[in-house]
Amino acid sequence: MAGALVTSTMPASPFPNWPLSYGTLMPPMVGGIFWEHGHRMIATGVGLLTVILAILLAAREPRAWVRKLGWTALGLVIAQGLLGGLTVKLLLRLRFRLPTPRWRSFLRHNSEHLAFH
Repeated sequence: MAGALVTSTMPASPFPNWPLSYGTLMPPMVGGIFWEHGHRMIATGVGLLTVILAILLAAREPRAWVRKLGWTALGLVIAQGLLGGLTVKLLLRLRFRLPTPRWRSFLRHNSEHLAFH
């Protein structure tokens, strides 16, 4: 949700670099910097908690499939962070669009059914 908040409150990333914000850990919170830096702080927290989860599961969980799930979660969080970093580094503005108006109409009319059933 933090990423959606960032993309809905400003059209482009205010930071030219990653993983730091203007070369510091705590930039001045003016304009859109508050939202983007807040998103980075939340993402960092999620990453650290996922590392802790994977390590604790590896050390204490007897079921192998649960341990694998923890490491998979960690890998996915790392991949998501790298994609975010590449987006900033390469100045990518990815837009995911459905190919036809028919698909958009289908999802608009069936999204409640698809999400809750």
